[in-house]
Amino acid sequence: MPDSKLEDSLQIACGNAKALQKLLQEEFECLKQDNVEQLLRLQEKKVSLLSDLEKFNIKVSEFLIPGSHGPALPGGLLDTWNFIQSCMVECKNLHGRNHLLVTKRLSSIKSALSVLRSGELESSLDLYDKFGKLPSGLKPNKR
Repeated sequence: MPDSKLEDSLQIACGNAKALQKLLQEEFECLKQDNVEQLLRLQEKKVSLLSDLEKFNIKVSEFLIPGSHGPALPGGLLDTWNFIQSCMVECKNLHGRNHLLVTKRLSSIKSALSVLRSGELESSLDLYDKFGKLPSGLKPNKR
């Protein structure tokens, strides 16, 4: 791929990475506000952006030097590549935050459903510390 074509691809990927970052922040707000309709619209955009970034990854892979951790790029393009990488690391963190919120909400809903089904609040709740262990003094319920 000639440098100008590579530069165009890098610029497009840079824009897609920034757009994905913004979209993940919007996704978090939708999750906090339980805005399901907007969340579904964002998912369509997210799939499209991820698809475009995957295509870019395939294009840039031909510039990878075997045994290295990055592409062999001319100086000016290397800064753009590094920016794309930092954006993608931030996107990974934002996705992790969104996943954590969804997981906590799902856990709360499951606990509430369990209470409603069994009528026993105490047997349906297990309290764990941040390491996934039961605090001392609490023992797991044997069923």
